[in-house]
Amino acid sequence: MPRGATRSRTRKARPGLESLEGRQLLDGGGLSVGLGPGATEAGMTLSPAELRSGSPDPGGPASAISGEPGASADPSLADVGVTMLRAAPQQAQQQSAAQNGLPDPPVKTYRYTTPRGVRVAVNLSGPGTLAGTSVRPDGALDLVFDGTGPTSQIFAHATGVAPLASVRDADVPLEAQAGAGANQLGLAGFRPFNLIEGGTINLIGGVRRLGLNNVGPNTQVFLRELPEVALEREALAGRDTTFATDQAGGVELVLTDGNFLPVLTPTPEVPTGPPPGIRIQIAGRINADPLAPLPPGTDPQDELTIGNPQIYGYDAAAGQLIRFDAATGTVLQTTAVPSLAASAGVSTAKVDGRLLVLVGQANVVRAFDALDGSPVGQFTTDTLPTIDAVDGIGTTDLRTVLVDSTSGGVGSAQVIDLAASLASGVAELPVQVPPPNPADTAFTPTRQFGFLGGATGVPGFDPLAVLGRGFFDEFQPTTEILGVMALNPVGNRLQELDRAGAPGLPPAPPAGTDEALGSVDSAVARVVGVEGGRNIVSLVSRTTLARIGTTELDYPSPLNGLSESFRPELTGTSVFDIQGDVQAFLAQDARGLVLNTLGTLHLVGINRARDSFIAGYPLNHVYLGPGSRNVSLVTPAPRPPGTRPDVTVIPNLRPIGPLFIP
Repeated sequence: MPRGATRSRTRKARPGLESLEGRQLLDGGGLSVGLGPGATEAGMTLSPAELRSGSPDPGGPASAISGEPGASADPSLADVGVTMLRAAPQQAQQQSAAQNGLPDPPVKTYRYTTPRGVRVAVNLSGPGTLAGTSVRPDGALDLVFDGTGPTSQIFAHATGVAPLASVRDADVPLEAQAGAGANQLGLAGFRPFNLIEGGTINLIGGVRRLGLNNVGPNTQVFLRELPEVALEREALAGRDTTFATDQAGGVELVLTDGNFLPVLTPTPEVPTGPPPGIRIQIAGRINADPLAPLPPGTDPQDELTIGNPQIYGYDAAAGQLIRFDAATGTVLQTTAVPSLAASAGVSTAKVDGRLLVLVGQANVVRAFDALDGSPVGQFTTDTLPTIDAVDGIGTTDLRTVLVDSTSGGVGSAQVIDLAASLASGVAELPVQVPPPNPADTAFTPTRQFGFLGGATGVPGFDPLAVLGRGFFDEFQPTTEILGVMALNPVGNRLQELDRAGAPGLPPAPPAGTDEALGSVDSAVARVVGVEGGRNIVSLVSRTTLARIGTTELDYPSPLNGLSESFRPELTGTSVFDIQGDVQAFLAQDARGLVLNTLGTLHLVGINRARDSFIAGYPLNHVYLGPGSRNVSLVTPAPRPPGTRPDVTVIPNLRPIGPLFIP
């Protein structure tokens, strides 16, 4: 988050002239900024004309960009690369700040010209900065922002349509789904941009409105509602978010904890305005790889078109790494991984956009490609004094934690930099200046709690769940009870957030017992035994171990480790994963869309939708125009007094995701 405060400005009811860098510009004051030409400002009114209105001509002008002092009004196309246009006064301010040892002034405008000659201006109003933003050689924009708040607005103008590669907060990894460190944002107006193949937009800190032109294949958009939306509901859906506000007005997400509990009781409709939630408008097309329809005779309640979640398990006795369908328990793939010890830890993690499955045993962690099982690399823990026998691994938001339940009698846990560790061959800590001593950053449980080895992350939440034993029963003060500890990675260190005994306060397994712990979507998965040649996996709450459901894995020997789940069928699609309510999702055309809303999806309006998947908790209103086909609409509860026939109601549907492309 940027340091220092920005200068406050009096808001005016009418546009007026105000000085800015020596120029006279119209200042909108309190006027709201739209998403661009054709943006819908009305609340929930959805007319056929709105859905059928044409998208802007990709080759035509979107808006004019005024000239800058010292910059050419008509940039030469001889320069195939990207040309930055900056105002001389701003350069002078930056040089002056650097000479005086002061923080750089916030970057409010970013201008460039693409190789095709499209001139683009991205502007930020309100608190925050665009520092760190860059353009690739092919003209695709990597937009970075920081220090923003709910009143901040990012909007773009261009003389045509420009490619967009990524949008993220400066303090958050691009594919983070918990988002500690991410700032809130009021408007993300990217109407002149096409999200290119493989592109990602991450606004997980919270956003009110998002606008785009077109969306390509293999794209991901991660969004979260603003806290003001959650407060308007009767319940907070069990998800606890903590924010911090800086003196400049920026609001940053500090922690995402709790559980997701869908609010399925419809709130009475009050005709006073649009419902709360994020408003998303795609002016043109979503053109991604199509989802295949279900085989004939398949019950949609047994299998979704996005496929069932898949999970890895490891059998240390046989030296086998097995990939399972987490819903049916079917074995999908087996990879020989020679065993190094009687216990093991398993986890999935992304490195440079590639999903890996990790197997930790003794002092070695081996990595394999999660989609085909091919070996990727390995590293030792010889540089970590407290990690000699890895029996638990958990990953959350690209932060990986190793657990050794035998260290010091009560266990130890350590955050590592996975990418750097695989590159060097030894465990590396996250970068910090000066470099920390690994012994000083290791976490050791206190107050008579000991680790049991099982550890896992859950997408969308910051803390990891680590199984352990402790004294939770006041009527049996000397009996160790099975429990769970929530560990939150902060930089190079881990901090305990909470601990709780399992429901019924069952006695804990003996010290040294190897626990297999993973996660399926937002539920923690724990192997509780083997019956009838199948591993019985209990799906429980990540904070209390309360039972949510059960699944069985078709494997006869006890598994020593489980990973977090993933869905390979999402590869090539366009995933919009939204944590919170959605006021409206509007698009002209959509193919290969995966819209997963962990909250109320008030309205979906698509002129033509094909080969797509839409889920809402619940799903209220749907408009799919003529020509729509093979669209799976899923919800756990119909909107009274009933629902349309093409909506599949699955009463016991557990929350799906958060989803991501592996």
